[in-house]
Amino acid sequence: MSHPRHAICATALCAALAGTAACSPVQQFQKVAAAGGSIANSVLGAEGAAPLTAQELRRLQNREFSTTKQIAFASTMTALLDSGYRVQTADLDSGLITATGTTTDRLRVDTSGLGRSNQTPVVSAYIDDLGGGTVRVRAAFSIGVSGTGALSRTGERAVLDEALYADFFTGLDAEIESRQARAQASQPAQGSAAVQGARTPRVAGGAPTPSVRLSVSGPPIASEDTGLDPFYRVPGQGAAVGPAAQQWSMLGREDRGSLTDTSEYRASPCAVLPGTRRGWEAALATIVERARQSRVVIVNESHSVTRHRDTVRQLLGALRPLGYTVYAAETFSNAQDGVDPVEANAALAWPHVTDGTYTLEPVFGRLVREAKGLGYRLVAYEETPTQSAPQDASVEERIRARETAQAENLAAILATMDDGEKLIIHVGYSHASEVPVVRGDGSTNLWMAARLKQLTGIDPLTISQILCSSNGGEAFLAQLPEGESAGLVDLVLSQPVTQFARSRPQWRRRAGDREIAIPAELREGEGPLIVDAFRAGEPDMAVPMDRIYVEPGEDIPLLLPPGDYVVRAIRPAIMPE
Repeated sequence: MSHPRHAICATALCAALAGTAACSPVQQFQKVAAAGGSIANSVLGAEGAAPLTAQELRRLQNREFSTTKQIAFASTMTALLDSGYRVQTADLDSGLITATGTTTDRLRVDTSGLGRSNQTPVVSAYIDDLGGGTVRVRAAFSIGVSGTGALSRTGERAVLDEALYADFFTGLDAEIESRQARAQASQPAQGSAAVQGARTPRVAGGAPTPSVRLSVSGPPIASEDTGLDPFYRVPGQGAAVGPAAQQWSMLGREDRGSLTDTSEYRASPCAVLPGTRRGWEAALATIVERARQSRVVIVNESHSVTRHRDTVRQLLGALRPLGYTVYAAETFSNAQDGVDPVEANAALAWPHVTDGTYTLEPVFGRLVREAKGLGYRLVAYEETPTQSAPQDASVEERIRARETAQAENLAAILATMDDGEKLIIHVGYSHASEVPVVRGDGSTNLWMAARLKQLTGIDPLTISQILCSSNGGEAFLAQLPEGESAGLVDLVLSQPVTQFARSRPQWRRRAGDREIAIPAELREGEGPLIVDAFRAGEPDMAVPMDRIYVEPGEDIPLLLPPGDYVVRAIRPAIMPE
């Protein structure tokens, strides 16, 4: 997308980063693409600040919240991710998190000739449990400086910009509020006092309530102008993904998808796993303890139910401190030759539309965004064309070829990892099965998880999200349903069936997303629209933070976390009858 205000911001950023009054258009593009308007890059060039007293420094860097240490710790990592940082270390016991931003490399001339000056945003955060339901978060931003040449400097300098700290703590406040709301929704009997108390940090004058701000990129465009024409089609009209339920899910309309495939939006009740408690926090704690003893975690999803992807997102954050550093997803495109898209796009802070298929869906995009910020290495393992069965092969032969290829590719990835590194594998449906699965015709299939176990000797921790669900209530670990083969998976996570309000999933509101009306100027024409909401400063090759298909007369909101966004509207391709 091209917006006049981006050019203005680019000039300002170039002046700050390169020490010049203006930049060429190419330099503007490079700086905006690298910086993205993030806190991590806004600290660069902030020299000359007057030193602060110890008391002033504490006031600048400290905030207290009414929450738990676990929520504050996870929220701090997410806030750093949203600010453009990559987490380097994270230890819940000590409460310490360190992270770095993108290094800028500048040429300079000094007495020795041409030299280089490198500047890297650095932050350390300390989360301290003060007792009584109060947690203090202290964040210290600085800039690491290195270079070559006679006048180069090496070391760090503190960043003392009050606006920068205010922006960071405002984002942290919003994330804590979101996680508190999620905890409250899973344990309604415990009341909401802690959630209400976490809404605003305890700082003189208070923090402004985080808000969502939209700007419009222009009038609606045709789907052919996006470069993704097969994707921006009305479901059932030759879209780029499979069944209609998945197509509707990709367009933000799970409510319509739930009507075309009711099986995934109908409760499948299961009993609670003995020795465990109901509630997401209790389930997550058990998963973390089991994952501590494993090197590989495999978790599956429905390709229609977006809540499953948000669960995986939360698992990534919880398992990162245990040494899980590599994230493999079935949906990532695996190049036959050359570099895989997720590897080619590794330096981007945002998910790229070429990363995969299901990653085009915004909740999956948010998952990828968080994985990048947490420092995960993203890898593809899907079968390549040369590994696939012949076109005339039977279904059983095609499954065997695909599962074998996936297992072999994952075994090769494990062989490249250090002994201390651990792997999370995100799959769809039956790929997480550890024992043979009997088909309707009596034949059996050995799926990827079982083949990987045979190949490597590693017993993975397998988690299923598709076997059990409930009508309302809270998430919990469940017993394996009757009729399923013993040992099919290690853990079964039961979650409430998705409920909808104004055609959008209720769980996203509880997770912190806010209802935002589609700008009126985009609704003036006739016919259906697909509306994308991008993070301000990101290109239209990024996966948007939300997407919604709307028809004339429908009043359906965008669902977005606090921040600045640019929205575009697309007229979907409708195939002739």
